[in-house]
Parts: sequence; structure tokens; C-alpha cells
Amino acid sequence: MPLQTPDFSDLDVRDAQNRSIESPSAAQELADLFRENLVNLVVFAGTHATRETADWLNSISGLINKSILLRLSLIFELFQDVFLPPSRRFVHNVHNLWTTFPVGIFAGCLLLSNFSLSRSPRKVNLRC
Repeated sequence: MPLQTPDFSDLDVRDAQNRSIESPSAAQELADLFRENLVNLVVFAGTHATRETADWLNSISGLINKSILLRLSLIFELFQDVFLPPSRRFVHNVHNLWTTFPVGIFAGCLLLSNFSLSRSPRKVNLRC
């Protein structure tokens, strides 16, 4: 798309009572105010539909997180307290789990290299 150059030279600057402004400084001030508000509306302000959709999504997300999931976690904790005594709960050792991954990957690479490398000795041709 070709870029449009905004040309505001033909604007007729008017005051609040719809009278034409004669003072050049007041006309320049109102023209600058118009340009600044135009940029804010076009570039920075979101459309009404976008803001309404974002507000609706935030309210639904808050409803799910604060009302539904919070209640489910409380019910799960109560269920866990009733059926699983505190001394028999399973403790996750995540730090031990992370140390097994590099060891397993290293062992797999060694096995793969053991089977994929050729076993014949390499012969170097020397030239005189």
C-alpha cells in the first residue's frame, strides 16, 4: 500500500464557539492539539470492540481462576487430607529427576556412537 502523507494545511482552526481563530499562535496551538489527539486515537487507543473483548476475557479468566479453580483446589486438598494421611504422601524429587536426563542422554549417545562408528582401522597413505 502506498503511504499517505498527512496534509493538514487546509484545516480551518476554530474555537469552542465555532469562530475562526485569527491569532497565529492560537491557531498553531489548536492545530497541534488536533494532531496530537488524532495520533492518540489512531495509533495508541484500541478500538471499542477490542477493549470490550479484552475486558470480557479478563472477567471470564478471573471467574475461572478465582472461583472455579480455587474451589477445586480446596476440595482436592480436603479429599487428600481425608484419604491420604500426612505421613504417607508421595514426595516428588524433581531435582533428582533432572539429574537423570543428562546421564541418560550421555549414555544413549555413547551407545549410538559405539554402533555407528566403523571398526576398521584407518589407513593413512603416505606419499614421498
